[in-house]
Amino acid sequence: MKLEKLTSQQEAKMLDVRDFWLNYIFSCKNTEIDKDAAKIGIDWMYELAGHQKPVIIYVDSPMGCQYAVSYVKEIVKILPNIFTEDSVGASVRASVGASVSASVRASVRASVSASVGASVMDSVGDSVWASVMDSVGASVRASVGASVMDSVGDSVWASVRASVWASVWASVGASVMDSVGDSVWASVWASVWASVRASVRASVRASVSASVRASVMDSVMDSVGDSELEFNSFGYYGGISDYGWVSFYDFFTQIGVINHDKFNQFKNVLLSGIYDTIQLNGFCFVSAMPTFISRDNRGRLHNSDTSAIKFKDGYELYYHHGVNVPAQWICFPETVTKEDIVKETNAEKRRCLMEILGETKYAELLDLVKLDETVYNGRDVILFKTKEKDSLIDDFIYFVKVICPSTNRKYYICVPQHSDALTALAWTFDMGKNEYQLLIET
Repeated sequence: MKLEKLTSQQEAKMLDVRDFWLNYIFSCKNTEIDKDAAKIGIDWMYELAGHQKPVIIYVDSPMGCQYAVSYVKEIVKILPNIFTEDSVGASVRASVGASVSASVRASVRASVSASVGASVMDSVGDSVWASVMDSVGASVRASVGASVMDSVGDSVWASVRASVWASVWASVGASVMDSVGDSVWASVWASVWASVRASVRASVRASVSASVRASVMDSVMDSVGDSELEFNSFGYYGGISDYGWVSFYDFFTQIGVINHDKFNQFKNVLLSGIYDTIQLNGFCFVSAMPTFISRDNRGRLHNSDTSAIKFKDGYELYYHHGVNVPAQWICFPETVTKEDIVKETNAEKRRCLMEILGETKYAELLDLVKLDETVYNGRDVILFKTKEKDSLIDDFIYFVKVICPSTNRKYYICVPQHSDALTALAWTFDMGKNEYQLLIET
């Protein structure tokens, strides 16, 4: 089929394809992984990248994936001792589970709910013990020694990425181009390619990958960083970050322009219900979809009453218009204290807290006294200090209140001691008062 222009039916199909991929995650109805389909797809990706089929461990959240990796690494540390014993039975399994459980739970207790830990350990137990520990023989011992114990921490996502790019993305893109009439390529680029990119790919990618996957991954990284765990990178291919480009080529598939076997196979990987993966040598850790997602009218994660995204194992995150915030701020704002405000060093999060509490309550908690006020470029700039000295630093704390010219958002930015508001404002740009000369606002 040669595509010269889009028909009205095809233009309508663009919206259908876009909505299908958006609804696949945001409906929160696809929370159970089709493990048979997922295994076929994951095995295929590993083989495509030149790796042996992995042991697949299914968990209920991306944080669960991080937890599961640490749990498996603890198991692997003691695998040599297990396989030199004459008997591998319930007593060994119990002792291993106890030691690993204590080790990993201790390192993540502050970051992950108990239900996440319990769910992960059940999942790891089902997969690892069934696939490795319960099959004790010469071949299994050799396999464990060669491909698991020595390389469990070796990520394979880079090679999977390269293989999927070469075999699927670049190839399917070439197939689409080959199916477009050569004589009208320039006009098709303007009227078809760009239109589908804007209507399907860009919309899906912005809503799913940028607004959800990136936000959740940042939060998971923070949680891991706050614990004693080592962060393991999520796969570049094989999760919701692929929805943008897959939806784009899915449109051309559905209107009959292409029928690319490897693309169809890769799409089936995503439609098995995978949220994200951690791809290691010998193991692939797979997270299921969220059970609840709440967004604002701009598609950002947001909920003013409870968590904005939840997973089946109890892992949940709180967002205020796309900014990850502590659960306390959303669920119990009345308990926020001056100390909570002062210890938050992130200006964007502090702005969110001001919006949650209201500017009046926020200022009351800080017990602020106005020192100086000026108008710069038509906007108020006010310098405050706390009425009482802070007990930790035995000094007053100073804030400059400013308004962002592009968003009109108000910020209370903590600054060193200053005598006037404009000097404090200039300090936030690492400038002196005389250096700060506004040229243009964007």
